[in-house]
Amino acid sequence: MRKVFLGPKRAGECFSLIEQNGPVLGEIVFTKNPRDCIMRLNLHGKFIIITSRD
Repeated sequence: MRKVFLGPKRAGECFSLIEQNGPVLGEIVFTKNPRDCIMRLNLHGKFIIITSRD
């Protein structure tokens, strides 16, 4: 799994962040912490965790 540190950004900005880094290949899954979200890639079942924390 790849973790992307967003600093103070909110999870609501995940879509634009992912789109800037390439085509959206999966779905965004929001975690219990509203500042975090997970993108589940359709290819190879990989996950990208996008988080506002280290």
